[in-house]
Amino acid sequence: MAAEKPDRIEDRHTTVRLAYPRLGAMAILAVACFTACSPEGTTGSEENRPRFATTPSSCTQVARPIDGAIKSFAGSLYSSTVSIDDRGGVQQDIIHQHLSCSVSYFDRDGLPASRTQDQPKSRIVSLLILRSTTDKSVELAKNSFQKNFGEIANALKLPGIGDDAFIYDTEEPSVGTLRGTVRFRVSNVEIVVGATAGNSSQKLDTPSLKTEVRSTAEAMARTLADNLDSVMR
Repeated sequence: MAAEKPDRIEDRHTTVRLAYPRLGAMAILAVACFTACSPEGTTGSEENRPRFATTPSSCTQVARPIDGAIKSFAGSLYSSTVSIDDRGGVQQDIIHQHLSCSVSYFDRDGLPASRTQDQPKSRIVSLLILRSTTDKSVELAKNSFQKNFGEIANALKLPGIGDDAFIYDTEEPSVGTLRGTVRFRVSNVEIVVGATAGNSSQKLDTPSLKTEVRSTAEAMARTLADNLDSVMR
């Protein structure tokens, strides 16, 4: 009976020795899954690597993907002689490079007697491109986006536009206009798209006007986000 003890002890040692390779294999699998099973196959370091290294030099370049949407929004007020204004070109501050653009269409002919009170008086499209340029530019852009979202009472998140997006509208009674705005982020870049409309009645609470400015801003933002690699590097 005493001779059986070494066999049992050896069996126990063998079992313990075999356990370590199994634990090692499980650890390797866990590390592999952490990398491969991350959302969209990206790691944290890749997500925080800035995607864009330059800011567009002209508003014409930025607006090219949404030219058709701008014309559609302007409608009867559209004029081929009106060009987009770059407001001084690319500007630099401590943490950003930014480019501000706008194009405005107005009814300059007054209101003939034959026109009704729901005719368009103004249509304005504005764009603001903010590229974070610090060592932690993606983190800065994320924080800026969240800060702006938290400060706007009627802001609603929009899925499917860039990495983050939200939409809101603003009444401007002093000039009789309603503005729909979408702010979205892609990596280290934030873009603010505004669609502003005013009608001859100057009524800002009509469902049709709110739908027009919000849907226009959203459509333009979605197009820009999908084509951002063609206007930025």
